[in-house]
Amino acid sequence: MKKLALLQLAVLVAVSPHARGWGLKKELLNPSIGRLCLTYKALHSRVLRFRLVQDQESRRLFPPEQMRAEINSALALWSAPMGSLRWRESTGACDLRIEFGPTPAGDTSNGAFTAVDKDCLVVRINRDYVWRERRGLPGNANGDYRWEPFPGLAQLTPNLTVDALAQQRGVAHSRVFWTSYRAFVHEFGHAFGLADTNELLTSQSSPDLCSPGPQPDSVMKTSNYFYLTPDDLEGLRQARKLLRERISVTRLPLVTPSRREPEALEAFSSAEIGSEEWAPRVTNTR
Repeated sequence: MKKLALLQLAVLVAVSPHARGWGLKKELLNPSIGRLCLTYKALHSRVLRFRLVQDQESRRLFPPEQMRAEINSALALWSAPMGSLRWRESTGACDLRIEFGPTPAGDTSNGAFTAVDKDCLVVRINRDYVWRERRGLPGNANGDYRWEPFPGLAQLTPNLTVDALAQQRGVAHSRVFWTSYRAFVHEFGHAFGLADTNELLTSQSSPDLCSPGPQPDSVMKTSNYFYLTPDDLEGLRQARKLLRERISVTRLPLVTPSRREPEALEAFSSAEIGSEEWAPRVTNTR
Protein backbone atom coordinates (compact mmCIF):
# COMPACT_ATOMS: atom_id res chain seq x y z
CA MET A 1 0.00 0.00 0.00
CA LYS A 2 2.86 2.35 0.81
CA LYS A 3 4.42 1.78 -2.61
CA LEU A 4 1.05 2.36 -4.28
CA ALA A 5 0.58 5.61 -2.39
CA LEU A 6 4.01 6.81 -3.44
CA LEU A 7 3.24 5.89 -7.04
CA GLN A 8 -0.04 7.78 -6.94
CA LEU A 9 1.73 10.80 -5.46
CA ALA A 10 4.32 10.70 -8.24
CA VAL A 11 1.57 10.60 -10.85
CA LEU A 12 -0.19 13.56 -9.26
CA VAL A 13 3.02 15.57 -9.26
CA ALA A 14 3.70 14.66 -12.88
CA VAL A 15 0.31 15.88 -14.09
CA SER A 16 -0.01 18.83 -11.73
CA PRO A 17 0.00 22.26 -13.39
CA HIS A 18 2.55 23.22 -10.74
CA ALA A 19 4.94 20.41 -11.71
CA ARG A 20 6.64 22.87 -14.07
CA GLY A 21 8.49 25.97 -12.96
CA TRP A 22 7.53 29.18 -14.72
CA GLY A 23 7.09 32.89 -14.20
CA LEU A 24 5.68 35.76 -16.24
CA LYS A 25 6.65 39.41 -16.38
CA LYS A 26 4.35 41.46 -14.16
CA GLU A 27 4.39 44.17 -16.83
CA LEU A 28 2.12 41.94 -18.94
CA LEU A 29 -0.74 43.20 -16.77
CA ASN A 30 -0.16 46.70 -18.13
CA PRO A 31 -2.22 46.75 -21.37
CA SER A 32 0.11 49.18 -23.16
CA ILE A 33 3.07 46.87 -22.51
CA GLY A 34 1.19 43.58 -22.85
CA ARG A 35 0.19 44.53 -26.40
CA LEU A 36 3.88 44.73 -27.33
CA CYS A 37 4.65 41.25 -25.98
CA LEU A 38 5.55 38.84 -28.78
CA THR A 39 3.18 36.22 -27.40
CA TYR A 40 0.33 38.72 -27.65
CA LYS A 41 1.31 39.66 -31.19
CA ALA A 42 1.49 36.00 -32.20
CA LEU A 43 -2.20 35.75 -31.31
CA HIS A 44 -2.96 38.34 -33.99
CA SER A 45 -0.43 37.66 -36.72
CA ARG A 46 1.49 34.72 -38.14
CA VAL A 47 4.29 36.95 -39.48
CA LEU A 48 6.29 39.20 -37.16
CA ARG A 49 9.17 41.54 -37.97
CA PHE A 50 12.58 42.04 -36.40
CA ARG A 51 15.10 44.77 -37.05
CA LEU A 52 18.86 44.56 -36.42
CA VAL A 53 20.53 47.83 -35.42
CA GLN A 54 24.31 48.03 -35.03
CA ASP A 55 26.81 50.85 -34.80
CA GLN A 56 30.03 50.64 -36.79
CA GLU A 57 32.07 49.03 -34.02
CA SER A 58 29.34 46.48 -33.37
CA ARG A 59 29.31 45.50 -37.03
CA ARG A 60 33.04 44.91 -36.82
CA LEU A 61 32.83 42.81 -33.65
CA PHE A 62 29.55 41.06 -34.52
CA PRO A 63 29.28 40.52 -38.31
CA PRO A 64 25.70 41.35 -39.37
CA GLU A 65 25.19 38.21 -41.47
CA GLN A 66 26.22 35.98 -38.58
CA MET A 67 23.98 37.93 -36.21
CA ARG A 68 21.03 37.47 -38.59
CA ALA A 69 21.63 33.72 -38.62
CA GLU A 70 21.80 33.62 -34.81
CA ILE A 71 18.71 35.82 -34.44
CA ASN A 72 16.66 33.70 -36.83
CA SER A 73 17.73 30.51 -35.07
CA ALA A 74 16.86 31.83 -31.60
CA LEU A 75 13.53 33.25 -32.81
CA ALA A 76 12.69 29.90 -34.42
CA LEU A 77 13.34 28.22 -31.08
CA TRP A 78 10.74 30.36 -29.29
CA SER A 79 8.34 30.49 -32.25
CA ALA A 80 8.13 26.74 -32.91
CA PRO A 81 5.63 26.12 -30.07
CA MET A 82 3.43 28.83 -31.62
CA GLY A 83 2.84 26.71 -34.72
CA SER A 84 3.10 28.61 -38.00
CA LEU A 85 4.60 31.83 -36.60
CA ARG A 86 7.23 33.20 -39.01
CA TRP A 87 9.67 36.10 -38.97
CA ARG A 88 10.99 38.49 -41.57
CA GLU A 89 13.60 41.21 -41.31
CA SER A 90 12.56 44.85 -41.50
CA THR A 91 14.49 48.08 -41.95
CA GLY A 92 11.64 50.18 -40.56
CA ALA A 93 8.71 49.42 -38.28
CA CYS A 94 9.13 46.16 -36.36
CA ASP A 95 7.85 44.05 -33.49
CA LEU A 96 11.31 43.34 -32.05
CA ARG A 97 14.40 45.51 -32.39
CA ILE A 98 17.78 43.92 -31.63
CA GLU A 99 20.45 46.47 -30.82
CA PHE A 100 24.20 46.35 -30.34
CA GLY A 101 26.01 49.36 -28.97
CA PRO A 102 28.02 50.83 -26.10
CA THR A 103 26.64 50.62 -22.56
CA PRO A 104 24.12 53.44 -22.00
CA ALA A 105 24.81 55.84 -19.16
CA GLY A 106 23.41 54.50 -15.89
CA ASP A 107 22.66 51.02 -17.24
CA THR A 108 23.03 48.25 -14.61
CA SER A 109 21.77 45.29 -16.65
CA ASN A 110 25.04 43.32 -16.66
CA GLY A 111 25.52 43.35 -20.39
CA ALA A 112 22.12 42.60 -21.92
CA PHE A 113 18.50 43.49 -21.34
CA THR A 114 15.00 43.49 -22.82
CA ALA A 115 13.16 46.80 -22.74
CA VAL A 116 9.99 48.51 -23.93
CA ASP A 117 9.99 51.22 -26.58
CA LYS A 118 6.89 53.10 -27.65
CA ASP A 119 6.02 50.72 -30.51
CA CYS A 120 8.08 47.55 -30.04
CA LEU A 121 10.21 45.50 -27.67
CA VAL A 122 13.97 45.96 -27.71
CA VAL A 123 16.70 43.44 -26.95
CA ARG A 124 19.99 45.20 -26.31
CA ILE A 125 23.53 43.82 -26.05
CA ASN A 126 26.09 46.24 -24.67
CA ARG A 127 29.08 45.31 -26.82
CA ASP A 128 31.64 46.83 -24.43
CA TYR A 129 30.44 45.01 -21.29
CA VAL A 130 33.09 43.05 -19.38
CA TRP A 131 32.26 40.24 -16.95
CA ARG A 132 35.04 40.04 -14.36
CA GLU A 133 35.09 36.47 -13.09
CA ARG A 134 36.94 36.19 -9.79
CA ARG A 135 35.14 33.35 -7.97
CA GLY A 136 37.47 30.48 -8.83
CA LEU A 137 34.64 28.20 -9.95
CA PRO A 138 35.35 24.70 -11.29
CA GLY A 139 35.45 24.69 -15.08
CA ASN A 140 35.37 28.48 -15.25
CA ALA A 141 38.77 30.11 -15.03
CA ASN A 142 39.02 33.55 -13.48
CA GLY A 143 39.46 36.33 -15.99
CA ASP A 144 37.72 39.08 -17.92
CA TYR A 145 35.09 37.90 -20.41
CA ARG A 146 33.54 39.99 -23.17
CA TRP A 147 30.66 39.42 -25.55
CA GLU A 148 31.67 37.39 -28.60
CA PRO A 149 29.84 36.00 -31.64
CA PHE A 150 28.70 32.44 -31.08
CA PRO A 151 31.17 29.93 -32.61
CA GLY A 152 29.74 27.17 -34.77
CA LEU A 153 25.98 27.79 -34.85
CA ALA A 154 25.65 25.35 -37.75
CA GLN A 155 27.24 22.59 -35.65
CA LEU A 156 24.93 23.13 -32.67
CA THR A 157 23.38 19.77 -31.79
CA PRO A 158 19.93 19.26 -30.20
CA ASN A 159 19.58 19.39 -26.42
CA LEU A 160 23.01 20.97 -25.92
CA THR A 161 23.85 23.01 -22.83
CA VAL A 162 26.40 25.75 -22.24
CA ASP A 163 28.25 23.40 -19.89
CA ALA A 164 28.38 20.58 -22.42
CA LEU A 165 29.59 22.82 -25.25
CA ALA A 166 32.30 24.34 -23.05
CA GLN A 167 33.47 20.86 -22.09
CA GLN A 168 33.43 19.69 -25.71
CA ARG A 169 35.63 22.59 -26.76
CA GLY A 170 37.84 22.60 -23.69
CA VAL A 171 37.10 26.22 -22.81
CA ALA A 172 35.82 28.01 -19.73
CA HIS A 173 32.07 28.09 -19.17
CA SER A 174 32.08 31.88 -19.50
CA ARG A 175 33.65 31.71 -22.97
CA VAL A 176 30.41 30.08 -24.16
CA PHE A 177 28.08 31.92 -21.79
CA TRP A 178 29.14 35.37 -22.96
CA THR A 179 28.22 34.79 -26.59
CA SER A 180 25.58 36.53 -28.66
CA TYR A 181 23.46 33.47 -29.47
CA ARG A 182 23.25 32.40 -25.85
CA ALA A 183 22.07 35.93 -25.02
CA PHE A 184 19.48 35.88 -27.81
CA VAL A 185 17.99 32.59 -26.59
CA HIS A 186 17.53 34.02 -23.08
CA GLU A 187 16.49 37.57 -23.93
CA PHE A 188 13.93 36.51 -26.51
CA GLY A 189 12.22 34.60 -23.71
CA HIS A 190 11.64 37.95 -22.01
CA ALA A 191 10.26 39.36 -25.26
CA PHE A 192 7.70 36.51 -25.25
CA GLY A 193 6.69 37.51 -21.71
CA LEU A 194 8.72 35.19 -19.45
CA ALA A 195 10.53 36.40 -16.34
CA ASP A 196 13.87 35.38 -14.89
CA THR A 197 12.82 32.56 -12.59
CA ASN A 198 15.86 32.99 -10.32
CA GLU A 199 14.37 36.22 -8.97
CA LEU A 200 10.63 35.91 -9.54
CA LEU A 201 9.32 37.49 -6.39
CA THR A 202 12.06 40.09 -5.90
CA SER A 203 11.42 42.31 -8.89
CA GLN A 204 10.08 40.70 -12.03
CA SER A 205 6.90 38.81 -11.22
CA SER A 206 4.27 38.23 -8.53
CA PRO A 207 2.73 35.19 -6.78
CA ASP A 208 -0.20 35.23 -9.22
CA LEU A 209 2.09 35.07 -12.24
CA CYS A 210 4.42 32.22 -11.37
CA SER A 211 4.41 28.62 -10.19
CA PRO A 212 4.90 28.06 -6.45
CA GLY A 213 7.94 26.46 -4.89
CA PRO A 214 11.50 26.04 -6.16
CA GLN A 215 12.16 26.84 -9.80
CA PRO A 216 13.96 24.17 -11.87
CA ASP A 217 16.91 25.07 -14.07
CA SER A 218 15.83 26.40 -17.46
CA VAL A 219 16.66 28.95 -20.13
CA MET A 220 14.92 31.56 -18.00
CA LYS A 221 16.67 30.59 -14.77
CA THR A 222 20.31 29.71 -15.38
CA SER A 223 20.46 30.39 -19.15
CA ASN A 224 22.46 27.18 -19.49
CA TYR A 225 20.43 25.74 -22.37
CA PHE A 226 20.41 26.11 -26.14
CA TYR A 227 16.91 24.62 -26.27
CA LEU A 228 13.66 25.22 -24.42
CA THR A 229 13.20 23.04 -21.35
CA PRO A 230 9.73 21.79 -20.35
CA ASP A 231 9.62 24.64 -17.83
CA ASP A 232 10.29 27.26 -20.51
CA LEU A 233 7.53 25.71 -22.65
CA GLU A 234 5.15 25.87 -19.70
CA GLY A 235 6.01 29.56 -19.32
CA LEU A 236 5.02 30.11 -22.94
CA ARG A 237 1.73 28.28 -22.39
CA GLN A 238 0.98 30.40 -19.34
CA ALA A 239 1.84 33.63 -21.15
CA ARG A 240 -0.43 32.68 -24.03
CA LYS A 241 -3.24 31.72 -21.66
CA LEU A 242 -2.98 34.99 -19.74
CA LEU A 243 -2.88 37.18 -22.83
CA ARG A 244 -5.58 35.23 -24.66
CA GLU A 245 -7.92 35.56 -21.68
CA ARG A 246 -7.25 39.28 -21.49
CA ILE A 247 -7.87 39.93 -25.18
CA SER A 248 -10.38 37.12 -25.98
CA VAL A 249 -8.64 35.86 -29.10
CA THR A 250 -8.90 32.22 -30.18
CA ARG A 251 -5.97 30.64 -31.99
CA LEU A 252 -4.51 27.20 -32.57
CA PRO A 253 -3.25 25.43 -29.44
CA LEU A 254 0.38 25.73 -28.46
CA VAL A 255 2.43 23.14 -30.33
CA THR A 256 4.78 20.82 -28.48
CA PRO A 257 8.09 20.48 -30.36
CA SER A 258 8.61 17.00 -31.77
CA ARG A 259 12.10 16.77 -30.33
CA ARG A 260 12.04 15.06 -26.96
CA GLU A 261 13.16 17.40 -24.21
CA PRO A 262 15.05 15.88 -21.28
CA GLU A 263 13.27 16.14 -17.96
CA ALA A 264 16.33 16.87 -15.87
CA LEU A 265 19.78 18.14 -16.77
CA GLU A 266 22.69 19.35 -14.71
CA ALA A 267 23.17 23.09 -15.00
CA PHE A 268 25.98 25.51 -14.24
CA SER A 269 24.01 27.89 -12.05
CA SER A 270 26.74 30.14 -10.71
CA ALA A 271 27.40 32.48 -13.63
CA GLU A 272 24.26 34.27 -14.71
CA ILE A 273 23.45 37.58 -16.27
CA GLY A 274 22.03 39.76 -13.52
CA SER A 275 18.56 41.23 -13.63
CA GLU A 276 17.35 42.16 -17.09
CA GLU A 277 15.08 45.19 -17.07
CA TRP A 278 11.71 45.88 -18.67
CA ALA A 279 11.84 49.53 -17.73
CA PRO A 280 10.69 52.22 -20.20
CA ARG A 281 13.42 53.21 -22.62
CA VAL A 282 15.28 56.53 -22.55
CA THR A 283 15.28 57.02 -26.31
CA ASN A 284 17.90 59.78 -26.45
CA THR A 285 20.66 57.43 -25.30
CA ARG A 286 20.85 55.78 -28.73
